[in-house]
Amino acid sequence: MSDDHPLFFVSYARAAGGEPDGNVKTFFNDLSQRVSELAGRRPGADPGFMDRSIKSGQHWTDELLHAIGTCDVFVPLLCVPYRRSSWCGMEWHAVSLRKGTGAARNSRPPVIIPVIWAPFSDDQMPTIIGKIQRFSPGDDLPGVNAQKEYEEHGVYGLLWLKRTVPYRWIVWKLALEIARHHPSSNHPVRHRTLSEDDLHNAFQENET
Repeated sequence: MSDDHPLFFVSYARAAGGEPDGNVKTFFNDLSQRVSELAGRRPGADPGFMDRSIKSGQHWTDELLHAIGTCDVFVPLLCVPYRRSSWCGMEWHAVSLRKGTGAARNSRPPVIIPVIWAPFSDDQMPTIIGKIQRFSPGDDLPGVNAQKEYEEHGVYGLLWLKRTVPYRWIVWKLALEIARHHPSSNHPVRHRTLSEDDLHNAFQENET
């Protein structure tokens, strides 16, 4: 397959002003390095995409629309601000549009792997998010219950607390999961050409 599409797309709640948090950048860079080592892309091809440019109120760029319309795996970083973000709701809607349209024979929809970024209660997430199984690193790391720490603190908490071993384990296991979903040429992921007018806030639409 062509390397002009991202293997994964990280969706995150932007801070005031639109700039990604430094911890989000660290996580994205670490994950990109591990996926690069596993997925076998050509040298220099970026394995993932994370928007770093758009501020609140701006329009979507062609680069962002292409990335969300062609990524193999969608990785939302779940936290309370995420469910309140109309931008994240539109990114989620964009991925959902690819489930039933523009499908070549034998193609499949992109995979959604929600990651706990910071702790939240289930009732703080829209129903549409709760329907998707969250990423689980498992508890098979010797001497450390990474699963428990991940559920209690989220990836952001592990970074802030400098819990290096469970953090690296989670990044590694997530990279393995992303690489596992790297499609073959016989079963490509469905792509869709999107425009900003196509998109709506999926979280508002699913509020009761």
